[in-house]
Amino acid sequence: MPHHAYRAHRVKLRSGLEPMGTFEYATVLIASYVAGGVYVWPRSLCLIAGSNGILALVLTGLWGLFILGGVAYWASVTPGKTAYQKLERTSGRFWGVLIAGIAGILTMTYIAAIGALYITVLTTVVIPGHRAWALGVILMGYIFWLGTRPPISVIRLFTLTIPGLTLLTLITVGLGFENVQFPNALRPHVPIQWGNVYDATVSGTYFWVPILPLATAVGLVRDRFPAKVMPTTLWTVVIQIFLLVLLYSLAVMTLGPEGVAHATWPIVFVFENIDLSNFFITEIGLGVAIIWTVSFIGFIAWHVWHQSLLIEHVWKKRPGGLNPWVIALVIAAAAILVMRLSLNPETLEAFLLNTLAPINFWFSTIWVSIAVILTLWKRRPSHHGTASDSDV
Repeated sequence: MPHHAYRAHRVKLRSGLEPMGTFEYATVLIASYVAGGVYVWPRSLCLIAGSNGILALVLTGLWGLFILGGVAYWASVTPGKTAYQKLERTSGRFWGVLIAGIAGILTMTYIAAIGALYITVLTTVVIPGHRAWALGVILMGYIFWLGTRPPISVIRLFTLTIPGLTLLTLITVGLGFENVQFPNALRPHVPIQWGNVYDATVSGTYFWVPILPLATAVGLVRDRFPAKVMPTTLWTVVIQIFLLVLLYSLAVMTLGPEGVAHATWPIVFVFENIDLSNFFITEIGLGVAIIWTVSFIGFIAWHVWHQSLLIEHVWKKRPGGLNPWVIALVIAAAAILVMRLSLNPETLEAFLLNTLAPINFWFSTIWVSIAVILTLWKRRPSHHGTASDSDV
């Protein structure tokens, strides 16, 4: 390839949206459970639903299948590269901006809460004694550098970290089952308090607060793979649910429902008690923490970049104006700092599960249902042409 053609190709990749394959698409989707605060999540299930937390987890998974499958279907048949273009094609400029704006606020709030919680976990359990603000500055600096790369660079980071993290998680869970002390803890408690199960189900949907970027990811899938988007989406969500069930089962059967309900970081506590002293590493949790942190940084960078698309789409960046990505990063960093300094971990967790998750549950259910119904309505077969032909 001539040098000028190579440089033109590089410029195109850096300024445009490079397509990706189905495996890269699947890693973007499965990354949500990585950064979704899984380290605090089982506590809420046991605290709200008790021994029936497994029922709430299954219902949460079914909701995830419906929402993510609906977004994937809508995005795969609606023209446009980004979620914001697809929203405008479906509902018009006003409703598209309104839905994207509300989703953007929920996503940025989610990123701030999850970021603050993750820094708390790292500075409390993984590397105690370090100042949270110093670690936060380092992480945000890495995210800023990652943001100067094309979006496909973040996606390729997922292809390296997500499979490794998934494998380490399976190994850790397999080793952790040796410490099981409550093998009957997963049995549902009768009579079932369905009100508590409903509350636990809704709180568990916080894993999928930022669902709008999924539509952009669908738009970036290469043209020869559109038929594989739906099955890839559904299988990936099933894998997510399977991993969550494994982690929940391990925590509950190791600590018991009461123990999980009163543990600050139940998953972290279970992982800490798995020792591989007879191997060439002493703590498998260290490897999980390192890959987890890198995946978490990529997750934040991906969503901050997607928020910059919203800013650019709504306010139409002018030549010489501020970079929308920088604006989104500053907002995210400020929000993480404010939440980390003003709220303790228990308050952050309550805000995430009891406030943000219910709002997102109803908002996402409504807008995704309407988008799918409108899409099906627009794609319905028309009989006018057939009738006119028969008259002739």
